[in-house]
Amino acid sequence: MIITLEALPEDRRNIGWANQLLRASLRYENIIKALGTEPGMQVFPDGTDLSVTAEDEDVTVRAVCRRSDGIFKHATDITRNEARRRAVEGAIKKQETIRTAVNRSTKKSRAELEKLAAARNAEIEQLQADKELRDRVASCHDPVGRRNGRLCDLEAVLRAISGSHRPAGADG
Repeated sequence: MIITLEALPEDRRNIGWANQLLRASLRYENIIKALGTEPGMQVFPDGTDLSVTAEDEDVTVRAVCRRSDGIFKHATDITRNEARRRAVEGAIKKQETIRTAVNRSTKKSRAELEKLAAARNAEIEQLQADKELRDRVASCHDPVGRRNGRLCDLEAVLRAISGSHRPAGADG
């Protein structure tokens, strides 16, 4: 579009050619910036993240239209286009996630959060230890509690718990 507009003599261009050229050039420059940005980095580091506004405004289709500087005049300009609709829905979910995390963390002090994290880590370690114990006990006998035609004895269970898998009567 840029090349086409620039190639036409000014007297043959339509009424809004200057605006079209400006918007197309800006969009082209922004696409080049986006393509040149490393994955995970912000394309416009000085730009604002519209999923979190300074006024803590809810992200909605209508709010996006209001803040689009006239790019989107009506909500249907977004909702009828699947990619645009998904982008706004993603921003809404991101805002909800951020607000939930902020609300949870602001109610607790740093010490409380560290204590909670330590408790969760201890709980995870205990669950992993319990799973290892169940696996060891299960390895000493089959589901009906028999091993090689005889009941699994207490020594085998104790050996499984202690980590020693030597058969009964075996010398170390």
